[in-house]
Amino acid sequence: MSRKFRLTGLQLGSDLQNLDIYHTSITASNLLVSDITASLLASTGIVVEVDDNVTTFIARAKDGDCNNRSGSLNIGIFQPSTRYFEVISDGEGYVSAILPDAIGPVTSSFTATVNYLVDPLFVIEADNSYYPGFEFQGWYNAVSGSGTLLSTESQLSIGLNDYTASLSGDSIYAYFG
Repeated sequence: MSRKFRLTGLQLGSDLQNLDIYHTSITASNLLVSDITASLLASTGIVVEVDDNVTTFIARAKDGDCNNRSGSLNIGIFQPSTRYFEVISDGEGYVSAILPDAIGPVTSSFTATVNYLVDPLFVIEADNSYYPGFEFQGWYNAVSGSGTLLSTESQLSIGLNDYTASLSGDSIYAYFG
């Protein structure tokens, strides 16, 4: 039998670019994923399927000052129809969640897990009313507004299959100007 796990690495070094993921020990036969980006692990993570007896996962750096060093990952049971969001403000306005749970408002970031089998939408909102002179510019799928513009509406509703081509997993960025 096999099981699926979601692997994330939330406290990765800032100089890491690419990692290899192994199970049990670092050998060619135990390689699960090669050249996974550190930014993907830090956002939504990856899903791997392994035998029932596998309980150890190892990330090995492929570049930077940590080249060839290894570390542990956060492990969670894979949940179909569940997405793991990070909503980030550029600091010039507030971001919050309205559905399925109220979160914020904050000027930094927050994370939310949405099980779409239970809740059909994740609704987030941008608000610049506390920062006169800054207008909401839009929701983007990459840092610094360099990604794709998702919407210029202050409220964004996200269904299970919406905005899945993000450059940073399920990270959504609010920009004000």
